[in-house]
Amino acid sequence: MSEGPHSAVQLDPACTEILYGSFKALLFSTIALFLPAAFAQVIPVSVSYDQIYDVASTPLTEVACSNGPNGMLTKGYTTFGTLPIFPWIGGAQAITGWDSPECGSCWTLRYEGTSIDILAIDYTANGFNIALEAMNLLMPLIVESDFDHGRSRRSLG
Repeated sequence: MSEGPHSAVQLDPACTEILYGSFKALLFSTIALFLPAAFAQVIPVSVSYDQIYDVASTPLTEVACSNGPNGMLTKGYTTFGTLPIFPWIGGAQAITGWDSPECGSCWTLRYEGTSIDILAIDYTANGFNIALEAMNLLMPLIVESDFDHGRSRRSLG
């Protein structure tokens, strides 16, 4: 895992449309128009990676957002590779555990002029923990060989 306070995050309703369809995203966008601008702020977060999120064949039963009313299995997805924006997936601190209401939420991560959308499907204790492919697009200076088994930590501060 690579980790450091080097990215900013913002909830992305457009990404939600990919997963849940036009109606829900339109409703969310309409509600968002009536929220004060303070709720749409960009905040700094820690971003790490775990290569398990890069493996398309990984069953969704391996993550916090598996089954239950808010789970990905109940939406018809079975593996990471069946998710519409794979491999732009990972864990988010907003997901508090199994079947969290934040399961399937989409977030925009920004770093030095680059931004990516991430589909939150798992719990992480701090910030976001995403696929290595997504991390390399967001922060191309990371070299995979610097890490041990894709789960080590490194500060980029």
